[in-house]
Amino acid sequence: MTSVKYSEGDRVVYRPVGHAMQTTVGVIKKVLTDPEPAGSRGNVAKASEEDPRYVILNEHTGKETPYKEENIVEKLK
Repeated sequence: MTSVKYSEGDRVVYRPVGHAMQTTVGVIKKVLTDPEPAGSRGNVAKASEEDPRYVILNEHTGKETPYKEENIVEKLK
């Protein structure tokens, strides 16, 4: 069973750096549940069914980066 809470196409507010106070907005482009290269740099995201990664396209920079669910603050409507 997967613990995915967000879906591709969701617009979200997230913290790009750990638990920093700064937030930014982006769109989830892909939900990863297995390890695979992801994002603009192609680094391997250590995703699993229990700990998915969300590839988010930053609306300001245009870069895609995988993030843990704990980095996502909220889903925008």
